Amino acid sequence: ELLFVAAPGTGIPAYHPRISIAAGANSRAVIQERHVALGDCEYWSNPVTAINLDRGARVRHYKLQNESPSAWQTALTKARLAGEAEYENFIVSTGGRFARNEIEVALEGAGASCTLGGSFMLVGSQQVDNRLYVDHAAPDCVSRQVYKGVLDEKAHGVFQAKTLVQRDAQKSDGQQLSRALMLSPDAVMDAKPELEIYADDVKCSHGATVGELDDEQMFYLRARGIDEATARGLLIAAFLNEHLDLVTDESAREMLGGAVSEWL
Repeated sequence: ELLFVAAPGTGIPAYHPRISIAAGANSRAVIQERHVALGDCEYWSNPVTAINLDRGARVRHYKLQNESPSAWQTALTKARLAGEAEYENFIVSTGGRFARNEIEVALEGAGASCTLGGSFMLVGSQQVDNRLYVDHAAPDCVSRQVYKGVLDEKAHGVFQAKTLVQRDAQKSDGQQLSRALMLSPDAVMDAKPELEIYADDVKCSHGATVGELDDEQMFYLRARGIDEATARGLLIAAFLNEHLDLVTDESAREMLGGAVSEWL
C-alpha cells in the first residue's frame, strides 16, 4: 500500500512523488495507492509512476484520489508490458479542485493485455480530466478502457482516450467506453474516444453516453414508498457499484467501494 498524505502548512506546497515498479517474469503484485489530505489546504500534487512488466507478469494497480477540495493533482502513469503480461488499473476520484489522470500503456509483447477503469464523482466546480493512451505494438493484445462519472452542480468531467493499433499488431482487441450521469443541468461532460488503426485484422470499438437519472426508475421507487432523496441515492449507487465489478482484487474493491459509499 502506498499512502500519500498532504498536510496543511505555510504557503502553497508542491509534492512530486515518484513511483517505480518493476515486475519480474511471471511475478504477481497488488498495489493500492491512496492520496489524501489532512484538512482543506491548497497544494499541488504531481505524482509520476513508471511500471515495467516482464513476460507473464501480472500487476493490479488501484488508486484512490481523495485530495483536498482546494488541491490540484496532475498524475502521470506509464506502463510497458512484455509478452503475456497483464496490467489492471482502476482509479476512483472524489477529491481535488482539479485532477488529471494521464495513463499511457505500451503493449510491446504478443498476448499482453491491460484493463483501465475508473469512476469519478464530482460536485461544485470540481474538474477531473482522464486522458488514456494505449499502444498496441504487438499482435494478439487486448485492451479495455471503461470510465464512469457522476457530475453534480457545475462539475466538469473529461474522458479523452486513444487506442493505437500498429501495422504489425494483428488480431488486436481494443474497447473504449465512457458513461456519465448528470445530476445538474449546469454540469459538463466532454468525451472523446478515439481509434487509430493500421492493421487489418482487429476487433475494436468505442462509445460514449451521457444521460440523466431514469424517470421510470425513479417513479418505480417512489411508487413503493421510497422518498426522492433515497431513490436518487439508490440509482446513483447502482450506477457506480456495477462498475466496481471490474476490480478483480477483493480488498481493493472494498477500499474503493467504501470511498464511493462515503461520497454518496
